[in-house]
Amino acid sequence: MKIKSREQFLETKKEVETLKQIIEKLLEQQDIESYRKICCLMEEKKSIELASENQEIYILQIMTNIQRQEMADGEMRTVFEGRDINKLLQVYRETVFCLRRLEFELPLEERKELITFMLNEQLSGVCIFGILQAARYIYAKEKTLEAFMNLLEMM
Repeated sequence: MKIKSREQFLETKKEVETLKQIIEKLLEQQDIESYRKICCLMEEKKSIELASENQEIYILQIMTNIQRQEMADGEMRTVFEGRDINKLLQVYRETVFCLRRLEFELPLEERKELITFMLNEQLSGVCIFGILQAARYIYAKEKTLEAFMNLLEMM
């Protein structure tokens, strides 16, 4: 990996901010066409490159993939609905936090918080599965998925 110069670093930062502003404006529209535009935008080569350099863009890339799948599956409520960038980042991070509780087999009451969070945020199973598969910090993915499925059966 080549270390960037200060100018290159600042240029990347500027590109990230520009991309986030475009996404934010599209999210404000809260319609299916704006969601499709975000999906197309995040498929572009430059967006993919920025995702490898910026954590927030990386997370938005994951959430966009989830949105794309939810639209394809005809979900009634999708992850983009009623959310801005900060809320999408928060949903991702809190979901990972809850999934880690399953991975580490914390007490049942703490594991149940994932279901409460899902219901409060109106997250689909597609969203939870997508985050589980994409999250870098969930190592035992199969075990965590099984724990999630068992938790759903208990509820």
